[in-house]
Amino acid sequence: MGIMPNFKGVIGLRKLIVLVMLFAMLCCLSANASADITVYINNELIPLSSDPVIMNDRVMVPIREIAEKMDCVVTWYDAIKTTEIHNRVLTVSLALNDNVISVHNTITNYVEDITMDCAPVLYRERTYLPLRQIIEVLGGTISWDDASKVINITYKSTGKNQIQNIYNNFTGASYPSYGTPQYNAPVTAPVVPQISAPVTAPYQENYYSYIPFYPAVETDSSFYFQNEAKWQFPNFGSGYCWTCSYAMLVSNVTGLQITPVDVAKVNESAGGSGAYCNHWQIINQFNVKFTPALDSSSAYYGGYDSSRGATKINNPTADDNVVRMAIKEALELNPAGVMVRYEIYPHTMVAVKYENGIVYFNDPMRTDYTYQEYSDKQGVPFNQTCLRSYKLSDIEFMQALKAN
Repeated sequence: MGIMPNFKGVIGLRKLIVLVMLFAMLCCLSANASADITVYINNELIPLSSDPVIMNDRVMVPIREIAEKMDCVVTWYDAIKTTEIHNRVLTVSLALNDNVISVHNTITNYVEDITMDCAPVLYRERTYLPLRQIIEVLGGTISWDDASKVINITYKSTGKNQIQNIYNNFTGASYPSYGTPQYNAPVTAPVVPQISAPVTAPYQENYYSYIPFYPAVETDSSFYFQNEAKWQFPNFGSGYCWTCSYAMLVSNVTGLQITPVDVAKVNESAGGSGAYCNHWQIINQFNVKFTPALDSSSAYYGGYDSSRGATKINNPTADDNVVRMAIKEALELNPAGVMVRYEIYPHTMVAVKYENGIVYFNDPMRTDYTYQEYSDKQGVPFNQTCLRSYKLSDIEFMQALKAN
């Protein structure tokens, strides 16, 4: 009598052998594909801490070093495994293993979903993204030389003129931040201010310099943030920073609880988005008025645009310390706080406190791609705000309010 073969054992062994062979092939493919690929941006070689790889005929890269060389800000949201890339105009969001990316135009507030032919993947404990599609979404061009394995990227950083053109095409009007404001008291001969109170702490706002950690401080100021669950703003509050900042400052000035929804309704009443601030309608609605953030006699005073209450800072050398001391003076004159506007990102937040050489902010920045009950951006120094990749001196202007 013959012995019956154990078919289950044979089949199981074959499956195991096939899996081992597939795993070995994938490992070889990854190892071979990553060799000798170099990346150039505008003819400059970009050193990468991790090699690019080719997956499914697509070059995949850890994007941070390349994006930051293109003057973009890269943020990783670990809770939802999402990478966000921002180039002053566009915010591009890519989730791990999802081939649909979200592209948000922060000027027009238009959001578009784009389907890619490959998704971001986790490889060697780093997130790898499809390079060509990201570069093209951001407005660059890319070429691949298969013989030399060289990637050439051509990209022009999004500057103020491009932002102006985008805004013009969208509204037919001049972008407010880059118009020519009529100052009530123009500074005809800019003077470099003499710093009266030098900062003793070894603190620099530039993210790429050594930055010691300073904890958040407690403040009595109102605090709201863009993706706060109770507001349910569209796109998790993307673009609603100025709306939230107005709500914070108006509440501080009036002692009333003015919410971002209240401010958004005023904006919408003019026929636009709740995120697009109609400055004069807002202050008239809540019985407050603009006031210069600095006294005109201050060495830091660079002029006042009464059309939207914008106080410029006299800072011809783009010195972070000048801005720090200007905000200190502004807070002494306006203890309820001052809004600070950065068009380079663009973003608005509220400066609420100056202490031991450090300016602290209530930053309404969206904390995640979900609605949240809590944000840790209340009373934080500049290097813990969403603008940490920029400089304090990149500020465009300050806005202060007082009750009528």
